[in-house]
Amino acid sequence: YQRRVHGDRGDKTIQCGRRNDSLKLWLAWQAVGDAGWAERISRSGALAQLACQRITTDSRFRMTVRLSFGNVCFWYLPADLRHFDPASATEEERTRLHAVCPRAKARLQQTGGPLVNYQPLKGLPNCWRLVFPAASVNTASDIDTILEAIAAASEA
Repeated sequence: YQRRVHGDRGDKTIQCGRRNDSLKLWLAWQAVGDAGWAERISRSGALAQLACQRITTDSRFRMTVRLSFGNVCFWYLPADLRHFDPASATEEERTRLHAVCPRAKARLQQTGGPLVNYQPLKGLPNCWRLVFPAASVNTASDIDTILEAIAAASEA
């Protein structure tokens, strides 16, 4: 939900809200069965591992915490912060890194780029949080596109 113009319309739809989650899960289970769910979960995990591999092999990015199944939490490190180490970082470095995600997210929203959530985690600066709930439609190319969009928005 990017902007609230006339309130949160999500409360009035079946797609949003915890009350409807059990119904949606039951309907989805009826549609795809046990094997379908197993395939979706396996694919989601594989995509998360692929994203983690892409992040750990690119010096512009660093994992914030270890991979936690479908949650990939990472930082984009601007050139002057590529040396960032949470254990030895100064308060100024933490503050500068903390500001990267909100600025980049605003740019992504303005340009119609991918919507990726960010948040502070375990007392660390804001990090990107990439999840793979719709693994049946995500591809390796999507991961590359998202990471490049984050990098471009972070440097703009």
